[in-house]
Amino acid sequence: MKGVKVMSEEIRTTLRGFVTALTQGDVEKAASLCTEDVVWEAPEGRFDGVSELKRYGTWMTQIMADLSYAESGVGILVEGDKACFEHRFAGTYEGQRVEWLSMCTYELVGGKIHRLRTVHDRLGILRQGAKGWLEETLIHSLVKRVEKGL
Repeated sequence: MKGVKVMSEEIRTTLRGFVTALTQGDVEKAASLCTEDVVWEAPEGRFDGVSELKRYGTWMTQIMADLSYAESGVGILVEGDKACFEHRFAGTYEGQRVEWLSMCTYELVGGKIHRLRTVHDRLGILRQGAKGWLEETLIHSLVKRVEKGL
């Protein structure tokens, strides 16, 4: 199956279906779009195989209420059996509305997701999550230090 080429629009449909299923909490549907030996590398860790993908997807939907996404920036770029997907997530975490940019790269085999790498704007998430004077001071201090010299 490695030699099977999938059309660009089919890849876009698969990626949109995967992310939509996750945001709707349908981890089984998301997993059905992946190979059994899928690997997902995310800021929270590396998840090998469908069972680990399901565990991670379930955790994501449990900690974030009303999770949604919207394509942004370049959207989905496809080259061969590889794709990049830029989108913004939004949801409610511990009663607070948060939104963040996410960039994902995908490698597909036989039309299914085989490898996925996710990068989030973690600093932006921290900024939004700062509660109370001390947290805000610490996070904004960190942000200023990171942005210094830009």
